[in-house]
Amino acid sequence: MPNGLESQKQKELLPFVKLIDKFEGSYHDIANDDVVFIFRTTKDAPKYKLVQVDLKEQSTWTEVLQETEKDVLESSIVVNGDQMVMSNLSDVKHVLQKRNLETGALLHHLPIEIGSVYDVSGRRKDSIFAFDFFLKISPFPLLRHAWTSDYGCSEKEEEFHWLIK
Repeated sequence: MPNGLESQKQKELLPFVKLIDKFEGSYHDIANDDVVFIFRTTKDAPKYKLVQVDLKEQSTWTEVLQETEKDVLESSIVVNGDQMVMSNLSDVKHVLQKRNLETGALLHHLPIEIGSVYDVSGRRKDSIFAFDFFLKISPFPLLRHAWTSDYGCSEKEEEFHWLIK
């Protein structure tokens, strides 16, 4: 087995580096600049947070964006060089945010008034991104009755109070 991966820029092998030794959460890579990586993780954050690690200082992990009390960070991509587009589930509604990659600072808030975001895509070198969503409300009453028998109907006062919780 080789001692590393072939570099596209250099003729030498890049060494394998073990960052995570125990299963204490899930990790999804968001971006990297040379040896500095950003991950979306559930380690000590069941609703996800963003952390950064420098491979030269592997023992030091810093938070780029802390877990919030009520929002779930569902996805994050990097676009336009140093900006992240994040999809958060907030109060049973999806919200898209544009944030600074390095600091996590909020740049722009993009509320989705209706529907659910199920995919956000883009590339770091591009200044645009795309997202897919679908509506929760069915224009067909028959399809709407299929789930109300299981979860309740908001048009009935008693069942509305179950759903609003």
